[in-house]
Amino acid sequence: MRIKLISILLLYMGLTVNTIAQKRPDSIVGKWVSSDDVRTVRVFKEDNTYKADIIKSNNPDEIGKLILWNLVYDADAMEWNNGQIKLPGMAHEVECYIKMMSLDLIKITGYHGLRVLGKSELYYKSQ
Repeated sequence: MRIKLISILLLYMGLTVNTIAQKRPDSIVGKWVSSDDVRTVRVFKEDNTYKADIIKSNNPDEIGKLILWNLVYDADAMEWNNGQIKLPGMAHEVECYIKMMSLDLIKITGYHGLRVLGKSELYYKSQ
């Protein structure tokens, strides 16, 4: 019984997050902190695309760098995709997309060619 209740609750939470994201593509706009607490990024909308820059970092040379650009919201996939990412230390930019895992958690995935071979990072909503 308890497992069934938990499954229903998780399904409801997933549907709620997807519904909110579907109705509010700007829900990723704001400040997000990396799960390792190394950097804080600011996601913003400009020219109908979403971008992100670093606003806080353990490495001061990173602050102000644009790291994500050209993301567009895809309501069918319920994700922000077709973007590019270049984090500090990366040799070149790669394709990326963002999935909203909950209202306070996003997963940013960068990949070259095949999504399944991508690398993901979690970011938590900053206060």
